[in-house]
Amino acid sequence: MKTNAAHVQYHDAYKLPRENDYVSVDSLHLLLNTHIADKDLLSGRMVYFHMISNGLDFVPRLVSDLIRLFSMFGSLEEADQVFLRLAVPSASAWYMIISSHAMHGDNNIAVKLYTKMLEREIIPNSNTLTCVMKSCTSLRASIKGEAIHNDIICFGFQYDLYVASALIDFYSKCGKLSKAFEVFSLLPRRNVVIWSVMMDAFIQHGCLEQSFGLLKGMYQQGIEPNEFTYSSLISACGDDVNLVEGMQLHGEFIKSGLELDSQMGSSLIDMYSKCGCLMEAQDIFDDLPNRMVSCWNALIAGYTYNGHDLAAIRLFDDMKNQGCMPNCLTLSCILKACGNLSDVEKGRAVHGEAIYTGLHSYEYVQSSLIGMYCKCGHLEEAQTVFDCSASVNIVSWGALMSGYVQHGQSCIALNFFSEIQKNGITPSIHIYSSVLKACGSLGDLQAGINVHEQICECGVEVDSYLGSSLIDMYSKCGDIEAACTVFEELPSWNVVCCGAMIAGYVQHGCPIPAFSLYEDMIFKGIIPDRVIYMYILEACAIMGSSAHGMAIHHQVVASGLHSDMVVGNALVDMYVKCDCLVEAQRIFLSLEYRNKISWDAIIVAHVLEKEIFIARKCLIKMAQEGLSVDEILFTDILAACRSNGDMKEAWNFFELMRNVYDITPSIQHFGCLINLLGDGGHLAEAEELLETMPIPPDTVAWFSLLSACRIHRNVNLGLNCFHKVMRLDPGMGVAYVTMSSIYAEAGMWESKYWIDEKRRQIDAWKIPGRAWIEVNREVHEFTVGDRTHPLTNKIYATLRRLAIVCKEEGHVPQFGSKGRSLPDGTEEFENRSEEALLGHCEKLALAFGLVSTPEGATVRIVKNLRVCTDCHSVSKIISKVERREIIINDAYHVHHFSNGECSCEKHFVSG
Repeated sequence: MKTNAAHVQYHDAYKLPRENDYVSVDSLHLLLNTHIADKDLLSGRMVYFHMISNGLDFVPRLVSDLIRLFSMFGSLEEADQVFLRLAVPSASAWYMIISSHAMHGDNNIAVKLYTKMLEREIIPNSNTLTCVMKSCTSLRASIKGEAIHNDIICFGFQYDLYVASALIDFYSKCGKLSKAFEVFSLLPRRNVVIWSVMMDAFIQHGCLEQSFGLLKGMYQQGIEPNEFTYSSLISACGDDVNLVEGMQLHGEFIKSGLELDSQMGSSLIDMYSKCGCLMEAQDIFDDLPNRMVSCWNALIAGYTYNGHDLAAIRLFDDMKNQGCMPNCLTLSCILKACGNLSDVEKGRAVHGEAIYTGLHSYEYVQSSLIGMYCKCGHLEEAQTVFDCSASVNIVSWGALMSGYVQHGQSCIALNFFSEIQKNGITPSIHIYSSVLKACGSLGDLQAGINVHEQICECGVEVDSYLGSSLIDMYSKCGDIEAACTVFEELPSWNVVCCGAMIAGYVQHGCPIPAFSLYEDMIFKGIIPDRVIYMYILEACAIMGSSAHGMAIHHQVVASGLHSDMVVGNALVDMYVKCDCLVEAQRIFLSLEYRNKISWDAIIVAHVLEKEIFIARKCLIKMAQEGLSVDEILFTDILAACRSNGDMKEAWNFFELMRNVYDITPSIQHFGCLINLLGDGGHLAEAEELLETMPIPPDTVAWFSLLSACRIHRNVNLGLNCFHKVMRLDPGMGVAYVTMSSIYAEAGMWESKYWIDEKRRQIDAWKIPGRAWIEVNREVHEFTVGDRTHPLTNKIYATLRRLAIVCKEEGHVPQFGSKGRSLPDGTEEFENRSEEALLGHCEKLALAFGLVSTPEGATVRIVKNLRVCTDCHSVSKIISKVERREIIINDAYHVHHFSNGECSCEKHFVSG
């Protein structure tokens, strides 16, 4: 320990027995910083005891020093104790304790401490806000992070570049790239760091074109890229598509005069390697004046990535011969090469080198060793490596995934995927499975395709477990056809892969194929599990088929799973959505255990039945049972109020949520209110709410008002909403369709044709409409213009007959003209338009119901989108002339048509 005046004064004071002798605050501050520099925890504790004995443990500067000292050694309990001794902690002390917890991964605690800080009316500084935003990023705490963003604006730190950098990173990693760019765009000044952070955000989201656009903007503002900027962009050009851009960046880097250091050299080697240009990568390597270990690693990884594993091993030997010591990443890459070649002897030799150099204890090497042994089929040696690890960490567990997945426990891998991906772990078979599931949850189809192709290139057999991951990824990324292809090519079925495929069908609104597969798996003797029952009951809910739901219910009882809480909740939800609320209540009361999902479903059921008093009692009972009444439940409640058109109760529940349950309204809650206002024609109020609510409106909120503008024929406001939607989501096809309809209904044909052409140029399309009707326990599906049904001729003949009847009843076909002359004014054009109206999926289902059921029978139809204006008007007339009750359950309302009227007349919103 260094000797100085502070030490002398401290030790002299410490030895004095008199209580009034003490060391000055400045000396203690200097002494603590000396202990921090020396990493001397014991001496730091002695200073702390002296502070307590002399009543100096409340001095903010010294408290900050102690927190920093204890945090350095991971002693957060001591740091907390020091902090809690402060009666009124300063902003600096709050920052130190928050940053200490964040630094050690206690991000939840860091966020909670920040909340307490605000409760005590302490204004945070920019460092605190930056730190807590990083914690929200690590937690992917989207709602909390957005709330802190509001605090940042309130405290005036939105233009601080460090804070803005953290905000951009937060929104980027939470999947809200548009908000990240909004933060960037509002900055009055930007330095090279903030430009680089925004570029990196675009790169992480696969938006390389936007990153290059930012680079151009940098040049225009006279800001020169630095090494990090070039390195980040060049690393992102690691595919054949972006090779040209990568080469151009390489040329610009040379012209910039910046030094080709190891970091830049590694990025260039990595880029050329990933593009398959190994000769260019080798040339860069050969030209490097100093080859650091990172450069060797990049080229070795490049050879391994491109399947040149023998070349990677030879390069590894050259590296050692030239006196460059391998590090963890080097061994990780070379062990992967050994695994790909199934060269267990070479792998064992590398294992021996890792032990000799002491690198075997590093997590990268441990996981690569385990992966190598797994790939080589030596699982016992893989287990030995795992058991001999100094500590069992997430990386080691991730590397041992192959053993667990072979025993049907592949879901364990998902729990560790995020950390494994961050640490750059070489994928094994079951790491691939985890990656695919991650891609699915993120909706990153291209990344999933790349992993799938790599699996095929490596010759890994797609078994039922890996196949389930592929099915899950393709389904969640929107490519249900690819998921079907994977399923059909599987060598055998089991309950896991069947469950994944059924879930995919249901998630894509395809209940009929889900039922077909369910029947096939039963025929093959595969017994459904709770997950399959959950999804097949959801399929019943989509179709509104209570008959199918009851049949599945009987099978659930026979299987003994009727007492399972997950299956019980699915039954309650199915009966609620099939309008069998009495049965839903019976199932709910019969559940031995009820969780939040159970209560949520039954509360929404009571709201749909307008049993508001009972719904409120359930909320109280739910809270009494210790279950959280959260924002998700209130979103469902407000949506149910919207379905009923009950604006008054919606506002009451909204106030109840805020004032009684202390829940901060989210964009979803405001969206429900905006929908209700739009339904009722209160467009000005809806727009005012959008403009004044504390949360920035999203695409859904603006589109809701756009839809209302169509119904209420407000062109100017509709155009404003359309522009807002386009700024947030330029590819939203349904917005183009809606705006086109607004123009058509206003007779603005040139504008309509212009917007239709724009939609075609960007290839933006809305979700296709589907309608289902159940007749004689069989569900029939219809799409727009469908002519595949066996009774197609009879269906269209019925529709043409009814079209004449409707005209006699005074109905004017509503194909956009609203009684105005059509653009070409010809009778032929009008006839074609009326014929197109006959092909709407809900009309086809209705006509089929009329010809396939006895006279006077109720016709029940389910549609995945809103029922359109013309179909709504026609259904009212048909209910009168055919003397039928017609029920159409669309995405927003349950329409009960009877004797020429609809139950939703006062608040109907058309699509």
